Amino acid sequence: MNNKPSFFSNILVNQVLQFGFIAIFTNITGYLLFVLCTLYLKFSPYLVISFLYPLAITASYILNKDLTFKQEKTFKKQKIIFITLYLSAYLLNILILHIAATIFFVPSYLAQGIAIIVLGIYLFLMQKKYVYV
Repeated sequence: MNNKPSFFSNILVNQVLQFGFIAIFTNITGYLLFVLCTLYLKFSPYLVISFLYPLAITASYILNKDLTFKQEKTFKKQKIIFITLYLSAYLLNILILHIAATIFFVPSYLAQGIAIIVLGIYLFLMQKKYVYV
């Protein structure tokens, strides 16, 4: 009998699912606000992203720390890495929006939908490896 835990252990599967639920909740909320602000209120997509990211970072940190990765204590280094990851995600988000709009002429609401998926995967992997270790 092989008693070694598999790569796709229950803990990893549970973390992916929990992270996914939190991401779906925060991203649907953020995306609806993005669409409202860009399509209906005619704000710049870059301005809206700049406003929404700090809100998303705060929600994600609190929810994932407590629910996904179940960490009671936080450390200064952990917070710095977390903020750095989200800053990199913010910059990647701006880059995705810019490339989609200027090179491929994709509407910002579609580009943001793509960015949410790509950056969600990126952020889970980076948080799992560097923040909640």
